[in-house]
Amino acid sequence: MGPDKQIKAVEKLLEALERSAADLPRFTALREELRSLLTWLEESERSIFSTLWNNLDTEDELFLRAVMRLRSERKDLRDYDMAVLTGDGLRFADPASLSRAGKIVVILDGLRSAFNVGSIFRTAECLGLGELALCGITAVPPHPKLLQTAMGTEDKVPWKHFADSLEAISHYRQQGYQIVALETAAGAQSVFAQPLEVPLALILGNESLGLKRQVLEQTDRVVMLPVQGWKNSLNVGVAFAICAYQLVFGH
Repeated sequence: MGPDKQIKAVEKLLEALERSAADLPRFTALREELRSLLTWLEESERSIFSTLWNNLDTEDELFLRAVMRLRSERKDLRDYDMAVLTGDGLRFADPASLSRAGKIVVILDGLRSAFNVGSIFRTAECLGLGELALCGITAVPPHPKLLQTAMGTEDKVPWKHFADSLEAISHYRQQGYQIVALETAAGAQSVFAQPLEVPLALILGNESLGLKRQVLEQTDRVVMLPVQGWKNSLNVGVAFAICAYQLVFGH
Protein backbone atom coordinates (compact mmCIF):
# COMPACT_ATOMS: atom_id res chain seq x y z
CA MET A 1 0.00 0.00 0.00
CA GLY A 2 1.49 3.37 -1.09
CA PRO A 3 1.72 6.42 1.20
CA ASP A 4 -1.37 8.13 -0.29
CA LYS A 5 -3.52 5.06 0.24
CA GLN A 6 -2.14 4.64 3.76
CA ILE A 7 -3.07 8.23 4.62
CA LYS A 8 -6.58 7.71 3.24
CA ALA A 9 -6.86 4.51 5.29
CA VAL A 10 -5.92 6.47 8.42
CA GLU A 11 -8.58 9.09 7.62
CA LYS A 12 -11.22 6.37 7.21
CA LEU A 13 -10.20 4.92 10.56
CA LEU A 14 -10.57 8.33 12.18
CA GLU A 15 -14.14 8.57 10.93
CA ALA A 16 -14.89 5.04 12.15
CA LEU A 17 -13.37 5.85 15.56
CA GLU A 18 -15.57 8.91 16.02
CA ARG A 19 -18.70 7.02 15.01
CA SER A 20 -17.94 4.08 17.32
CA ALA A 21 -17.14 6.18 20.40
CA ALA A 22 -20.16 4.80 22.28
CA ASP A 23 -19.18 1.19 21.49
CA LEU A 24 -16.13 0.66 23.73
CA PRO A 25 -14.99 -2.78 22.41
CA ARG A 26 -15.11 -1.59 18.81
CA PHE A 27 -13.53 1.75 19.72
CA THR A 28 -10.65 -0.05 21.46
CA ALA A 29 -10.14 -2.44 18.53
CA LEU A 30 -10.08 0.44 16.03
CA ARG A 31 -7.63 2.31 18.22
CA GLU A 32 -5.20 -0.62 18.07
CA GLU A 33 -5.74 -0.92 14.33
CA LEU A 34 -4.86 2.75 14.02
CA ARG A 35 -1.69 2.22 16.09
CA SER A 36 -0.54 -0.49 13.68
CA LEU A 37 -1.37 1.59 10.61
CA LEU A 38 0.51 4.62 11.92
CA THR A 39 3.52 2.40 12.67
CA TRP A 40 3.62 1.32 9.03
CA LEU A 41 3.78 4.90 7.78
CA GLU A 42 7.07 6.47 6.79
CA GLU A 43 8.26 9.05 9.31
CA SER A 44 7.48 11.94 6.93
CA GLU A 45 3.87 10.73 6.52
CA ARG A 46 3.53 9.94 10.23
CA SER A 47 4.38 13.54 11.09
CA ILE A 48 1.04 14.55 9.54
CA PHE A 49 -0.63 12.66 12.39
CA SER A 50 1.82 13.65 15.15
CA THR A 51 -0.94 14.96 17.45
CA LEU A 52 -2.76 11.67 17.13
CA TRP A 53 0.40 9.64 17.61
CA ASN A 54 1.18 11.53 20.83
CA ASN A 55 -2.30 10.77 22.19
CA LEU A 56 -2.51 7.07 21.35
CA ASP A 57 -1.96 6.06 24.97
CA THR A 58 -4.01 8.77 26.68
CA GLU A 59 -7.42 8.21 28.24
CA ASP A 60 -10.29 7.60 25.83
CA GLU A 61 -11.79 11.09 25.98
CA LEU A 62 -8.48 12.86 25.29
CA PHE A 63 -7.73 10.45 22.46
CA LEU A 64 -11.21 10.99 20.97
CA ARG A 65 -10.76 14.77 21.14
CA ALA A 66 -7.46 14.38 19.28
CA VAL A 67 -9.28 12.32 16.62
CA MET A 68 -11.99 14.97 16.26
CA ARG A 69 -9.47 17.80 16.08
CA LEU A 70 -7.44 16.05 13.39
CA ARG A 71 -10.53 15.23 11.33
CA SER A 72 -11.53 18.90 11.45
CA GLU A 73 -8.05 19.96 10.32
CA ARG A 74 -7.91 17.51 7.43
CA LYS A 75 -11.45 17.81 6.09
CA ASP A 76 -14.04 20.54 5.70
CA LEU A 77 -16.62 18.64 7.75
CA ARG A 78 -20.35 18.96 7.27
CA ASP A 79 -22.93 18.34 9.95
CA TYR A 80 -23.57 14.77 8.82
CA ASP A 81 -19.84 13.93 8.98
CA MET A 82 -19.92 14.26 12.75
CA ALA A 83 -21.46 11.68 15.05
CA VAL A 84 -23.83 12.71 17.83
CA LEU A 85 -22.26 10.88 20.75
CA THR A 86 -24.70 11.52 23.59
CA GLY A 87 -28.12 12.92 24.34
CA ASP A 88 -30.39 11.21 21.80
CA GLY A 89 -33.44 9.43 23.17
CA LEU A 90 -36.68 10.05 25.00
CA ARG A 91 -36.88 12.97 27.43
CA PHE A 92 -39.49 15.02 29.24
CA ALA A 93 -41.47 17.42 27.07
CA ASP A 94 -43.93 20.07 28.20
CA PRO A 95 -47.35 18.51 27.42
CA ALA A 96 -48.87 21.82 26.23
CA SER A 97 -46.00 22.61 23.85
CA LEU A 98 -45.91 19.04 22.57
CA SER A 99 -49.67 19.08 21.96
CA ARG A 100 -49.36 22.37 20.05
CA ALA A 101 -46.43 21.06 17.99
CA GLY A 102 -48.41 17.97 17.01
CA LYS A 103 -51.04 20.21 15.40
CA ILE A 104 -48.49 21.79 13.05
CA VAL A 105 -47.71 20.23 9.67
CA VAL A 106 -45.16 21.44 7.14
CA ILE A 107 -45.69 21.49 3.37
CA LEU A 108 -42.47 21.45 1.33
CA ASP A 109 -43.21 22.86 -2.12
CA GLY A 110 -40.68 21.47 -4.59
CA LEU A 111 -37.49 21.83 -2.54
CA ARG A 112 -34.49 21.08 -4.74
CA SER A 113 -31.96 20.22 -2.03
CA ALA A 114 -32.29 16.86 -0.32
CA PHE A 115 -29.89 18.19 2.32
CA ASN A 116 -32.41 20.93 3.18
CA VAL A 117 -35.21 18.37 3.38
CA GLY A 118 -33.16 16.22 5.76
CA SER A 119 -32.44 19.26 7.94
CA ILE A 120 -36.18 20.01 8.09
CA PHE A 121 -36.88 16.40 9.15
CA ARG A 122 -34.39 16.82 11.99
CA THR A 123 -35.91 20.09 13.22
CA ALA A 124 -39.45 18.71 12.92
CA GLU A 125 -38.50 15.68 15.00
CA CYS A 126 -36.79 17.79 17.68
CA LEU A 127 -39.97 19.85 18.06
CA GLY A 128 -42.43 16.97 17.78
CA LEU A 129 -44.26 18.42 14.75
CA GLY A 130 -47.20 16.45 13.43
CA GLU A 131 -46.30 15.68 9.83
CA LEU A 132 -44.34 16.66 6.72
CA ALA A 133 -45.97 16.91 3.30
CA LEU A 134 -43.33 16.38 0.59
CA CYS A 135 -44.58 17.82 -2.69
CA GLY A 136 -43.47 17.55 -6.29
CA ILE A 137 -39.71 17.15 -6.73
CA THR A 138 -39.02 17.31 -2.98
CA ALA A 139 -36.81 14.37 -1.99
CA VAL A 140 -38.40 11.62 0.10
CA PRO A 141 -36.79 8.96 2.34
CA PRO A 142 -34.64 6.97 1.78
CA HIS A 143 -32.86 9.50 -0.49
CA PRO A 144 -29.21 9.17 0.64
CA LYS A 145 -28.52 12.92 0.87
CA LEU A 146 -31.72 13.43 2.87
CA LEU A 147 -30.62 10.71 5.30
CA GLN A 148 -27.24 12.40 5.81
CA THR A 149 -28.76 15.53 7.33
CA ALA A 150 -31.86 13.91 8.85
CA MET A 151 -29.46 12.08 11.20
CA GLY A 152 -31.83 9.19 11.98
CA THR A 153 -35.03 11.26 12.23
CA GLU A 154 -36.44 10.30 8.81
CA ASP A 155 -38.30 7.32 10.32
CA LYS A 156 -39.52 9.25 13.37
CA VAL A 157 -41.51 11.99 11.60
CA PRO A 158 -44.73 11.03 9.75
CA TRP A 159 -44.73 12.19 6.12
CA LYS A 160 -46.85 12.03 3.01
CA HIS A 161 -46.04 12.70 -0.64
CA PHE A 162 -48.30 14.86 -2.83
CA ALA A 163 -48.05 15.54 -6.54
CA ASP A 164 -48.02 19.28 -5.82
CA SER A 165 -48.56 21.68 -2.94
CA LEU A 166 -52.07 22.68 -4.12
CA GLU A 167 -53.14 19.09 -3.56
CA ALA A 168 -51.54 19.18 -0.10
CA ILE A 169 -53.25 22.48 0.76
CA SER A 170 -56.63 21.01 -0.20
CA HIS A 171 -55.96 17.92 1.90
CA TYR A 172 -55.09 19.84 5.07
CA ARG A 173 -57.75 22.51 4.63
CA GLN A 174 -60.38 19.78 4.58
CA GLN A 175 -59.01 18.66 7.96
CA GLY A 176 -59.43 22.14 9.44
CA TYR A 177 -55.87 23.45 9.19
CA GLN A 178 -55.27 27.12 8.48
CA ILE A 179 -52.73 27.53 5.68
CA VAL A 180 -49.74 29.80 6.38
CA ALA A 181 -46.90 30.52 3.95
CA LEU A 182 -43.37 31.45 5.03
CA GLU A 183 -42.36 33.79 2.20
CA THR A 184 -40.77 37.19 1.57
CA ALA A 185 -43.87 38.37 -0.29
CA ALA A 186 -45.49 41.81 -0.34
CA GLY A 187 -47.77 42.23 2.66
CA ALA A 188 -46.17 39.43 4.67
CA GLN A 189 -46.19 39.97 8.44
CA SER A 190 -43.37 39.12 10.82
CA VAL A 191 -43.81 35.67 12.33
CA PHE A 192 -43.00 37.33 15.66
CA ALA A 193 -45.79 39.91 15.37
CA GLN A 194 -48.62 37.87 16.85
CA PRO A 195 -49.33 34.23 17.75
CA LEU A 196 -50.75 31.90 15.12
CA GLU A 197 -53.52 29.49 16.01
CA VAL A 198 -53.28 25.75 15.47
CA PRO A 199 -54.00 23.47 13.69
CA LEU A 200 -51.71 25.06 11.12
CA ALA A 201 -50.04 23.98 7.88
CA LEU A 202 -46.84 25.93 7.16
CA ILE A 203 -45.73 26.05 3.51
CA LEU A 204 -42.06 26.40 2.54
CA GLY A 205 -41.20 27.29 -1.06
CA ASN A 206 -38.52 26.34 -3.56
CA GLU A 207 -35.06 27.64 -2.60
CA SER A 208 -34.65 29.72 -5.78
CA LEU A 209 -38.17 30.55 -6.91
CA GLY A 210 -40.13 30.70 -3.67
CA LEU A 211 -43.86 29.99 -3.77
CA LYS A 212 -45.94 30.34 -6.93
CA ARG A 213 -48.68 32.99 -7.07
CA GLN A 214 -51.32 30.24 -7.32
CA VAL A 215 -50.08 28.76 -4.05
CA LEU A 216 -49.94 32.10 -2.24
CA GLU A 217 -53.52 32.78 -3.32
CA GLN A 218 -54.62 29.64 -1.46
CA THR A 219 -53.06 30.67 1.85
CA ASP A 220 -54.82 32.26 4.82
CA ARG A 221 -51.75 34.22 5.92
CA VAL A 222 -48.20 34.94 4.78
CA VAL A 223 -45.45 35.41 7.34
CA MET A 224 -41.78 36.26 6.99
CA LEU A 225 -38.64 36.55 9.08
CA PRO A 226 -37.45 40.16 9.43
CA VAL A 227 -33.87 40.79 8.27
CA GLN A 228 -31.64 43.77 8.93
CA GLY A 229 -28.80 43.12 6.51
CA TRP A 230 -28.18 43.16 2.77
CA LYS A 231 -29.51 39.66 2.07
CA ASN A 232 -33.30 39.43 2.10
CA SER A 233 -33.70 35.81 3.17
CA LEU A 234 -32.15 32.85 4.98
CA ASN A 235 -31.48 29.29 3.86
CA VAL A 236 -34.84 27.48 3.88
CA GLY A 237 -33.76 24.98 6.53
CA VAL A 238 -32.54 27.74 8.84
CA ALA A 239 -35.61 29.90 8.21
CA PHE A 240 -37.89 26.96 8.93
CA ALA A 241 -36.13 26.18 12.22
CA ILE A 242 -36.51 29.77 13.46
CA CYS A 243 -40.14 29.95 12.37
CA ALA A 244 -41.05 26.53 13.77
CA TYR A 245 -39.60 27.28 17.19
CA GLN A 246 -41.58 30.52 17.26
CA LEU A 247 -44.78 28.69 16.30
CA VAL A 248 -44.33 26.12 19.07
CA PHE A 249 -42.90 28.21 21.91
CA GLY A 250 -43.58 31.83 21.01
CA HIS A 251 -47.38 31.91 21.36
